[in-house]
Amino acid sequence: MLVTSTGIGGPSASIAVEELVRLGVDTLIRVGTCGGMNDEVRAGDVVIATGAIRMEGTSREYLPIEYPAVADFGLVHALVRGAQELGYRYHTGVVQSKDSFYGQHSPASMPNGEELLRKWDAWIAAGCLASEMEAAAIYAVAAARGVRAATVLHVIWNQMRRDKFGDNEESHDVDRAIRTALAALGHVIRNASDHPADR
Repeated sequence: MLVTSTGIGGPSASIAVEELVRLGVDTLIRVGTCGGMNDEVRAGDVVIATGAIRMEGTSREYLPIEYPAVADFGLVHALVRGAQELGYRYHTGVVQSKDSFYGQHSPASMPNGEELLRKWDAWIAAGCLASEMEAAAIYAVAAARGVRAATVLHVIWNQMRRDKFGDNEESHDVDRAIRTALAALGHVIRNASDHPADR
C-alpha cells in the first residue's frame, strides 16, 4: 500500500497514476478536498464521487468526451461502508472536475465568465455535489489503463450555502476522508483474501 501526492489538477494527477500503474498498482483511491455545491453538502462532510464532470483538459487526451468519468463500483461500495461504519455524514454522487481554481471562485472576472456561470448553474440543477480538480482525470486514466479508481473528498466549505443561507462554516481537517479511505482499503484487502478471483 502506497501513499502518493499527485500535486494539483489533472495533468499532474495523470502522471502520478500512469507511473503508479507502471509500478504494478491496480487500485487507486484519491483522498482530497472539495467545495460543496449542493445545498445538502456541508463543511466537514465526506463526498464519495461516483462520477465526475469532465470540465478539464487531461481526460480528453485519453478518451472521447462522450465516455463518462466514473468510479469503480466496488471501491465506491467499500468507501460507503467505511463512512457508515465510522458514523460520518457522507454523500455519493457526481462532482465537477475543473482546471481553473479561480475560474470557479472568480468567474465574473474571466472573459468567458458568462459561459462559466451558465455551466455552473447547469451542474447545480443536475445535482452535482461538489467541485474539485482531479477525479475526472484519474477516472479517465484508470479506464484507459484497466485499473480501478475512486475518490473520497473532505468538504472545506460550500459557497452556495454561504450565498443562500449565510453559512460561512469552514472545515480544514481531512481526517474523516483519510479514515474513510483506510476503512475502505481494509474491506478491499479482506475481500481480495476471501475471494481472490474477484480482484
